Amino acid sequence: MRPKSYTLSTAAAGATPWHMCDYKANPFSVAFQVDIAGNTGTYTVEHGFCDMTLRDVSISRATTVATVTQLNHGLAVGDSVVVSNAGAPLDGTYAVASVTSTSVYTYTVVNSGATSALTAHVLNIRVMPHATVAAQTTSKDGNYAYPVQFIRCRCTVAGAGVYIFHVNQGSN
Repeated sequence: MRPKSYTLSTAAAGATPWHMCDYKANPFSVAFQVDIAGNTGTYTVEHGFCDMTLRDVSISRATTVATVTQLNHGLAVGDSVVVSNAGAPLDGTYAVASVTSTSVYTYTVVNSGATSALTAHVLNIRVMPHATVAAQTTSKDGNYAYPVQFIRCRCTVAGAGVYIFHVNQGSN
């Protein structure tokens, strides 16, 4: 089979969507390239791990702060959560903004829509930077020498151009 190729773009500071790797069939065949076509700025390639278990949580929102109650969540500031079944604006993929206890964390949303969800679902993703493609300002390519489940590009400073993030994963 031919390798799969994905192109994800962003023209502003923030992260591309997560690309889920086939970490079971092809764990060591993930390569990437970041092309900062016409752009100036700084980016980091990040990878994430999770146990792929949807967890039931409760969420409440006050203005732009969504507060999640989840027993023994194990998350840190900057990790990622994928929220579903809560309604807008609570659903989506968000960075953990603060951790107030082993059972409570927050993320930032827009100030409109649902104010609570008693039974929402989250997928917790622990986020780490790539060992050598972090805080970069020019186009780079790289790969992973170990299996990863998710990969994305986080742009911390963006100019007028776009970041193009290619992910190739070989297949048997």
